[in-house]
Amino acid sequence: MIQLLKAIVDLIAEYIPLIGSLALVTTLALLLHRSIKRHAKGYYYFFGAIAFIALVNTFLPMLGVHSDPRALFKIPILGTILRQFVHIYGISFPLLILIMYMGALSTKNKAVAKLMSIRKELSIMVGFPVIVHATTRILHITPSNLKYIFKGESFGQLHGEPIGATSELLMQIAFFIGLFLATLLLILWITSFPAIHRRLGAKRWKNIQRWSYLFYALLFCHSTLLRTSWTINALENGDSALSHLIALATTLLIFGSYLILRLRKAHLDRLRKEKRSK
Repeated sequence: MIQLLKAIVDLIAEYIPLIGSLALVTTLALLLHRSIKRHAKGYYYFFGAIAFIALVNTFLPMLGVHSDPRALFKIPILGTILRQFVHIYGISFPLLILIMYMGALSTKNKAVAKLMSIRKELSIMVGFPVIVHATTRILHITPSNLKYIFKGESFGQLHGEPIGATSELLMQIAFFIGLFLATLLLILWITSFPAIHRRLGAKRWKNIQRWSYLFYALLFCHSTLLRTSWTINALENGDSALSHLIALATTLLIFGSYLILRLRKAHLDRLRKEKRSK
């Protein structure tokens, strides 16, 4: 019972920022939907500037520049924003959830209609923090993955923590899915910009954007594999896996509920079309 309560507390501590960020992002999007629609470029420049600072902060130590990568994170306001850009649950995941669920909800709801009117703009905005997160993770994890593949060195040996073979394998699969996700995101993101959209034409653009369904499916696989690997690793080390299991269930709930809602909407849309054709 105590372990269960501890796991629940740990889970709440982990996901309260996500829930809070999701509520904040949704509220801001609703309040600023007209401003975002009218002054989209201004928002892109703001997100782009923050992303640039975050990426420079990541690359400088790798280029041999002696600087504390955490120094910028200590600056009031800017540091908070940068942390949200790097951490997936700060801005990226809440916005992705919001954008994902928009396509599964009815636009008869006024709030959904407002959000749908700026879905493209939000999709461009979310690209900046997601790319920062993906770049940061790839740069930090790739060396370990390459050593694992070519030298047989385990993550446990590299990071000083015991990781079983099954967990390592799942993490490797998740890593390569993550690489493909980053590539797919880049394509979807670049083609979302109005100038590229116009050059592609409506038909080609729509065909490319349909790959977003694959993106969300792979995002689900990526998240699930990571959660599963952490669960298995905890069990192999004799640690409590309850918090990981609950987190895995949460991931399944988020994506599973979206799938149900999206299929339901598709079914209703099909029924409406059939009704009109009669």
